[in-house]
Amino acid sequence: MLVKQKIDNVFIATMMRMALKPHTLADGTRLPKGQWVVAPAWATNRSAKLYEDPLKFDAFRFSSAREKPGNEVRHQMASPDNAYISFGMGRHAW
Repeated sequence: MLVKQKIDNVFIATMMRMALKPHTLADGTRLPKGQWVVAPAWATNRSAKLYEDPLKFDAFRFSSAREKPGNEVRHQMASPDNAYISFGMGRHAW
């Protein structure tokens, strides 16, 4: 079953941060002090590169992922991960 969802501001982007000092990202993008940046939550959460069949509702998506060898302590409710950025990352997430 595919889930149709109204796209709302809270689903489009997450992890809003402001650069407190000038910063250059790994790809060379320069952020001046005061520049706001966000992460694309809607697109990331629907990425086929990150999730098998991402548009299908799967209530056990993350608990099933923990059953794979090496993932026993990953995909927890309160474990920040670059693949699931809806809760944010960085020092505020830990």
